[in-house]
Amino acid sequence: MSNVVGIIQSRMDSRRFPKKMSAKLKDATIIEWILKRVLKSKKLDKIVLATTRKKSDNFLVSAAKDHRVSVFRGESEDVLDRYYKAAKFYKANIIVRICGDNPFIDPNMIDKLIQNFASKKYDYGFNHQSRLNFKCVDGFGAEIFNFKTLDKINSDEKSIKIREHVTLSIWKNKLKYKIQPVYSGTGLNYPKIKFDVNTKRD
Repeated sequence: MSNVVGIIQSRMDSRRFPKKMSAKLKDATIIEWILKRVLKSKKLDKIVLATTRKKSDNFLVSAAKDHRVSVFRGESEDVLDRYYKAAKFYKANIIVRICGDNPFIDPNMIDKLIQNFASKKYDYGFNHQSRLNFKCVDGFGAEIFNFKTLDKINSDEKSIKIREHVTLSIWKNKLKYKIQPVYSGTGLNYPKIKFDVNTKRD
């Protein structure tokens, strides 16, 4: 039986926007937006916040606990290592990767990823970015892959710059993997529009 785990990667010491996750959009912080929206997914078996052991990230741990979301604390710079160990600790068979810069993550798009992944056989699926002729708004979707794929990229990828981006290794070696864009309907076909938050200007 599959254990589908949504792993939210997040930390407070963003280089481009320090303490970004505590910044407010209207009446909630960015991390609260993400947690509340991901919790609306109907197909995730578990949700985990993967952050670092730094004291500054206690804020994120507290937010996760307030929303009854599990926490894993690991490496700061080696994000792939943190991701891998979080997935292993929570015995994830299928992982949905959710970035901490997407306050408007769409639970319906998460569920479409999971549904599609269950019915077809591929290594990596996505509906969060414009690639492979799949054009979409940036900021609503996510990525999905099984533990076997995560184990492979964790073992094969040595570059710390690549490991910081978790799944970039798949795109760097895309001929080795079966990659599937997951179409999420009309109304989102605007690749030039971005809703992720990377800087204070965003």
